[in-house]
Amino acid sequence: MNRGKNITGREPCYWRLVTVLFVLSSPLLLAQEGDPRHTHWQEILPYGTMYGDALDSCDHCAFAGGITPLGDIDNSGTQDFAFSRGLPLADGEVNSIQLIYKGVPGRLPKITEYQPLQLVESGSHIAILAAGDWDGDGWRDLCVEIELDGDTSEGNVNGRYSIGRVVIFWNDGAGNFSLEDTTRLSNPLGTSDAWTGASWGFSYDWSGDGVEDLLVRGFGAVANGERQQTVGGHLYYGGDGQRWGRNGVRTIPAWEWSGMPSHRIVQMKDQNCDGALDLIFMNQGVAIEEPTLTICYGNPELDVPDTNDCVTIEFYQKAGGHWASLLDVTGDNVLDLVLSGSDSRYYVYVGEPGARIDSIFGSGNDPADPEKGRNYARPWGTTPMPNRVNEAWGNPNKGPIYELGDVDLDGADDIVAFTSGYLCVWRVVNIFDSLIDGYIDVPALSVNNLQNLGDIDSTGIPTYALSYFTSGGHPLYAGAVSFYKPNPEIPKTGRFRQPAYPIDAGDRCYGISSVKDDSEQQKVFDVRVTPNPASGDLVIEWESSPSGTGAAQAYLMIADVRGGIILSQKLHDGQEQFLWHTGMMQSGVYYITLTVGGVSRTVPVTIQQ
Repeated sequence: MNRGKNITGREPCYWRLVTVLFVLSSPLLLAQEGDPRHTHWQEILPYGTMYGDALDSCDHCAFAGGITPLGDIDNSGTQDFAFSRGLPLADGEVNSIQLIYKGVPGRLPKITEYQPLQLVESGSHIAILAAGDWDGDGWRDLCVEIELDGDTSEGNVNGRYSIGRVVIFWNDGAGNFSLEDTTRLSNPLGTSDAWTGASWGFSYDWSGDGVEDLLVRGFGAVANGERQQTVGGHLYYGGDGQRWGRNGVRTIPAWEWSGMPSHRIVQMKDQNCDGALDLIFMNQGVAIEEPTLTICYGNPELDVPDTNDCVTIEFYQKAGGHWASLLDVTGDNVLDLVLSGSDSRYYVYVGEPGARIDSIFGSGNDPADPEKGRNYARPWGTTPMPNRVNEAWGNPNKGPIYELGDVDLDGADDIVAFTSGYLCVWRVVNIFDSLIDGYIDVPALSVNNLQNLGDIDSTGIPTYALSYFTSGGHPLYAGAVSFYKPNPEIPKTGRFRQPAYPIDAGDRCYGISSVKDDSEQQKVFDVRVTPNPASGDLVIEWESSPSGTGAAQAYLMIADVRGGIILSQKLHDGQEQFLWHTGMMQSGVYYITLTVGGVSRTVPVTIQQ
């Protein structure tokens, strides 16, 4: 063999032998030859499972087909969540209901420890669209869509069209909800509160008054037996001490977006690090002929989403991508673009502070341009999927990239996708190769739903919920949910890749502060954030009556870099300080927004645990 002849060459045999043994024993090399797994790949084991048939004997009442993170609805300091559930009725019908589970310190909630959200009518279905504090009382409310089978209202003869209602369940101040305390939102397209489908909702303070607002996407209305079909966004302004439909507060939207993109996947994140959340529309999947990604950028100077500032990239035509995801895979708190390509490769386009998605993506495939300050190519990194390393493995590009965040607690998001019975985890940061670094052994042929629920047990570490159809002693369609935690033992060795910026660059995402101009004078105030050395918590300080605001109510909102609202609170009159307990928060960038008299000031803060 050539390798044997080389060893007997003129160079010292000892060092040649050491070199050969090192190469042959390299986990990377051995794993690459026919096996897409890192030789030390780590399993993420479940630490609890709920089986749907533990609730009743219904064998076709799929448990947790829908999983909805709710935030902290009872202000207990833990995150809460909801699972969908089929409820068997005496007449043979099955109602779709929601089971609300509240986080419990130190453990998972028991499967029976839920609050049901349901109607008594047979053939009713409930889906949660959004959660937020829309009346400024410091408690998160719920926006849901309710449908009734065969609904004949509004002249809908023989239930020709599927009719729903968008309903607000108001929080009772203890994290509970009831049918006796609800409001139906009006549909501006029709003459009543009947909708022909509402697919999602978002809660965010667009108006800048310190109280969250609600944006709902609907698909039309039914009036006099005819459907008025259109895709539109409907914005309802929240108000301090005000509830829609109560004391003269109107239930019609304050603003409408008739040309809203109809893409089925919608998110809110700060893609370009300017401190304003952007609306992200994704039209993707293997069944979509021309997948696209559209971002409508947030504008703090407007009281509504900016519909005139939208950017679209056609990533399939240029890069062969089926799925796109915005993740911070390089660990700098700037969102990167990750594509799942039709050529069975992952592509990573690194984000830059202030850069929009079209600048990050470029032409989809172009070299570095040092003269213009870009020292990395687009894409910055590519790697084969498992089926390119070993054709016996499945092709992950036929499914989504799951956004679980930081699966190994190294400060960067990870790529997670399903193939060959596993949820596979790829680390990126400065090591990005074809080796699967971690995995979840899925006890089913497919994944129904997978969500990051946040910190539901006061450990400071998020919990992932994976739902699937059961087998092996459980009814097939009863459904089950397994819970997982990040695994810091996932290997961090592999092929070194030159990062797009210095490894020690740290946090490169900086939020901006936006101050709206009054016609008479500019209103300005400072927000100071300092650590409390004794506890590691953060002290947030401000002026109770900033210049130009007069004696006005103050509100505090804290959000993460992806737009998730961590805290939304009405402050006491004259309050000038707030202690934020951060011990249970994950490391990362958070945005602190203080609003006084309609004037908002946002400052970014980085937490390192």
